[in-house]
Amino acid sequence: MRVLFVHYGGPKLAGSEIALLELLAGLRRRGIAPFLWCNAFITEQAARDIGIPVWRDEFAHYLDYSSPPFSLSGYRGLVKKGVARIAETKADIVVCNSAAPAQWMSLACRRKAVPWLIYMHSRYLKRSRYVLGMHLADEIVAVTSAIAKPLLIDGIEPDRISVIHNGFDEIKVLQGRAENLRTELAIPPHKVVGAMAGSLLRLKGHDILFEAMRLMPEPPPILVIGDGPERKILETLAAGLPVHFLGHRAELGAILRDAADFLVAPSRQEAFGRVIIEAAFAGIPAIGADIEGIPEAISDGVTGLLVPPESPKALADAISRLIADPDLRARWGQAARQRAKAQFSIEKVAADMAETLERVAGRRAKISRLRPYTNLLFGRSAP
Repeated sequence: MRVLFVHYGGPKLAGSEIALLELLAGLRRRGIAPFLWCNAFITEQAARDIGIPVWRDEFAHYLDYSSPPFSLSGYRGLVKKGVARIAETKADIVVCNSAAPAQWMSLACRRKAVPWLIYMHSRYLKRSRYVLGMHLADEIVAVTSAIAKPLLIDGIEPDRISVIHNGFDEIKVLQGRAENLRTELAIPPHKVVGAMAGSLLRLKGHDILFEAMRLMPEPPPILVIGDGPERKILETLAAGLPVHFLGHRAELGAILRDAADFLVAPSRQEAFGRVIIEAAFAGIPAIGADIEGIPEAISDGVTGLLVPPESPKALADAISRLIADPDLRARWGQAARQRAKAQFSIEKVAADMAETLERVAGRRAKISRLRPYTNLLFGRSAP
């Protein structure tokens, strides 16, 4: 089978790009021939590095939030290029990795009579879902059930929506070493150490963690891994606390494995939470806010704890519980690792995606695509 992936992304390799690259490699190992059409130079280079045939063009989507003014010639040009890419790759099926390419690939696929699907890594607001034409896809694959929920409310038939979680290459996740990091940071050997990883943005909830630490008589050392525009603000909020800002680290998995005892994810918004699964592969439990996709990454009371969002007190209590019980940390960490290997390995995810691609490529759904649009007219769509 030949599969054309179309990805519209930013100038950095973020979660959706990393998940895509791992999936492309996993599908190729299963005998599927993947091709990639993208807009970002860094994604193009990363695909070339793993031997994936790739093309790069400037992309634009219209009529959405912060979109450029609509250009009929620009839109027609993207449709024409989409038709050409399908013909050049002789694709049996097209996968839009994120929803933006659906705006032009839906028409390109229709012209070439090729089935197509959207692989969703985040939730989309109502306007975006409609102007991008998400409801026209033959299938939508979401990385969590929480991401798919608004589309079901819109009126898409459940048999056109499936859930396939992100896949992880365990060897890549855990590459590198960080055994000396605690010593370098002057953290006493007996201390229980927490970690929080992700972009330094308000939606990640670093401020909630720091407030929770101030409620604790003896807060634990916390490794903050990642960088972002709010670093100076967060460093000010963390003043006086045992917080170590490490910046971006390529060896994140090794730090979680070698230098941390638990992970904290107090996010205000989180489609899935890749770092939670990376921590699971590293063999440590996680504490996460009970929002969006996090409950699908943490099995509450089995691989970690879920706490109410925006609750420093609940977070402080959960952290204190893990610090006080080393046997619990070890038991949940082992369970997290076993679950990660069973449910989130790239081999399993690639197998699930290959099965979905075969099924969708073998037939075009004979069902109406108009129900979400009529629902919108009568006020029955999700926000």
